[in-house]
Amino acid sequence: MTQKMIVIGAGMATGRMLETLVEAGADYDITLINGEARGNYNRIMLSPVLSGDKTYDEIVTHDDEWYKTYKIETRFGCFVKTLIVKNGLSRPTRARFYHTISWCSGQGRTRS
Repeated sequence: MTQKMIVIGAGMATGRMLETLVEAGADYDITLINGEARGNYNRIMLSPVLSGDKTYDEIVTHDDEWYKTYKIETRFGCFVKTLIVKNGLSRPTRARFYHTISWCSGQGRTRS
């Protein structure tokens, strides 16, 4: 049975995790949510982009085609404000339920 996984945050660690899942043939229906309006890129190379030595396209690690190829649903420019966990399933506010959560963003996490 394919399980649904929600991945919150699209940093470099997230990119590697997604590559590992894809390479392993993991049976997940993955949704990637990122506060930035884009997906994975090499953040270490951001300074050369800002200085004009490289272009943004040169540091992208996963482009739109990569996500389509591996059937990863993307929601860029979205923030998760609330995560509801009930009966072993989770869901961000107004979204579908997921079996697995990978919270890969240090931004705005609180527990109650």
